[in-house]
Amino acid sequence: MAMNEQELAERRAESKRAVERARAVLKVGDRLAVSRCGGRVINVKMTGWDGDWICSAKHNDLAAICVEKLNGQPVSFRDPAKEEERSQSDLRWFQHRAATLDRKVQDLEQSNTRLRMAYEDERARADAIMQVVEGLHRLARMCVAPSPDLYDDVPF
Repeated sequence: MAMNEQELAERRAESKRAVERARAVLKVGDRLAVSRCGGRVINVKMTGWDGDWICSAKHNDLAAICVEKLNGQPVSFRDPAKEEERSQSDLRWFQHRAATLDRKVQDLEQSNTRLRMAYEDERARADAIMQVVEGLHRLARMCVAPSPDLYDDVPF
């Protein structure tokens, strides 16, 4: 979803305030957990600042607004009101995700039930076919090798 100019300006202002808060707290050597694009969280050791960006050994573009943990402890440099809004948004997302997963589990259970019923039907058909085949084998043996007693009962 694209932001309009006002939303973009608000986001930049919030980011500036987050940088100010982070500069007052962070120091070189701190261990940080930082969220990246796609919801991925990386763990880094802070090496310094490059303008408003936090730097580590491999990254020079970490935003203060995206820091989630400082030395293993939860932290946020966001505006408090925005943090509450984000928490509510995260909660709604997790509730939606849980409902989606519940639906998928129900679908899998229904699919599993249908597969089990189809397997039982196929097994019953296979058993019936085996009974027919066994009966045909018995019939074939009777036709190929008649009983020696068959001719003893004939009076002529």
